[in-house]
This record gives sequence, C-alpha cells and structure tokens, in this order.
Amino acid sequence: MEEFVKRILEIDQQAKAMTVDMDELRRQADDALKETLDAIQKEIKQDTQQQIEAFKEKELQQSAEKLKKKTSEYQSILQSFDEQYEKNKDFWVDKLVKNAIE
Repeated sequence: MEEFVKRILEIDQQAKAMTVDMDELRRQADDALKETLDAIQKEIKQDTQQQIEAFKEKELQQSAEKLKKKTSEYQSILQSFDEQYEKNKDFWVDKLVKNAIE
C-alpha cells in the first residue's frame, strides 16, 4: 500500500511538473505570437505609409500638371484679350465718343 501511495505522489509530482512545463510553453507561444503580430503590424504600417506617400506624390504631380495647363490656358486667353484690345482700341474709343456725342 505504501508503494501505491508513493507511486501516486510521483505521478502527482510529474503532473505538476508537466503543468509548469505546459504553462511555460504557453507563455513562450504567446510571446512568439505577440512578436509575430507586432512585426506584421509594423510591416503593414510601413507598407501603408509608403502607399500613402506614393499616392500623395502622384496627386501632387497631377495637381501641378493641371495648374500648369490652366495657367497656360489663362495666359493664352489674356494674350488674346490684349491682342483684341490693341486691334480694336481706336475703334472702341471712336465708337464711345460718337455714342456720347449723339
């Protein structure tokens, strides 16, 4: 009987040791999982930031091109107005004077 109790105590000690080992393995697995998740989150954040910067650069370039095009169009319109003014200023002055007199 004493041998039986001794064997039960040994099994109990082995079970406790296994429980401690399992807890340590679980803790190590949790730590490894956390490290992996942190690395994935960091990578996703970096990728997202790179995509944002690329998109921002593309949008800035497109905006600059649109601005350049619009500026060119407005300069062309202003030049056309100046040419029209130079071509017709005497006629317009004469017409205004004539209308004012009559």
